[in-house]
Amino acid sequence: MKKNFLDELLTLLASTGITPEQYMIEHSLFFSKDVVDKAFDEMGKKLNAGDPLFIRSSTKQGSNSPYRDVNGTYYWNNIYRSRSLDNIEVKLDADGNSEVRNIIKTLTGTSVSVGKKSDIKFGKISHIWGETSNPFFFTSLWNIVIVPAYYNDILDKDGSADPRIDMIIEQYKAVCWDRYDIQAKLLKLGLTPTEIKKYEPKHKVAYSYIIQEITILQPKNGISGPSIPGVKVGEIANNDLRIVLSSSSKVTNKDISDLQDKIISKALFGINFPVLDVAPADKKRYYAKPVTIKGKDYFLCSQWYDRHRQALEDWINTHK
Repeated sequence: MKKNFLDELLTLLASTGITPEQYMIEHSLFFSKDVVDKAFDEMGKKLNAGDPLFIRSSTKQGSNSPYRDVNGTYYWNNIYRSRSLDNIEVKLDADGNSEVRNIIKTLTGTSVSVGKKSDIKFGKISHIWGETSNPFFFTSLWNIVIVPAYYNDILDKDGSADPRIDMIIEQYKAVCWDRYDIQAKLLKLGLTPTEIKKYEPKHKVAYSYIIQEITILQPKNGISGPSIPGVKVGEIANNDLRIVLSSSSKVTNKDISDLQDKIISKALFGINFPVLDVAPADKKRYYAKPVTIKGKDYFLCSQWYDRHRQALEDWINTHK
């Protein structure tokens, strides 16, 4: 007996009145361009600083498998020609997607693929180009789409196994390629036009897809202190947060960096401005008195409303 269950799935999707690839793409979750650009900028900072990038451990013995030096440090075997890409230190991801989940959580506040604690239920992290042992692709959000779990087997398959799978994967690539200007990003990383060409989608975007974006959520860390009736949330920020920032040993350099970032501040608190700014362009949005953190002065955002209260109190309680 011979049977192809892909036939049944694609027939079911086609019964919606649109093509299977259109249905799949329009029922997946993509990252906003701002979030993708932020993640890319952070990767650039790591490269410039010589900090390690993450890759997924692979059983495939390809030319891009990492090697170890005499000290046991992992380095990426450069598959490109640029000497500037030699000797990139890498770390093997703890479970195959741990660092990816951390980046998504930091930039969007959304938990993915963590079982019952996931904000997106029955969703999977899908690397559209694969290339998970390549440090430029593994954690890059332009290579990642959150898809319903039942899509994942299709997107994980080699497109050569069935031309219909190839069409679906290539349409995902085409959407990401145009949406995130991937060619420009790869050029900036140091790849040559010839090297980039192998990643170009085989087909152009076939439809005017209705793209769903991942909504930036406020954190649900399960730690919260009691709200004080009658105390305005702005008073909590200007008093309690100021004290914690200036005196708590639990406030790290990364915390300070995150609070100066508009996207991360939005993910953490739902606020529309960086929580901290050394020299704010719009001073009306910040308290006049600076807060001194680790010997440096910052201005603290004053745009706090009751909808920010829980996230603000949670952050204070975990850092005091």
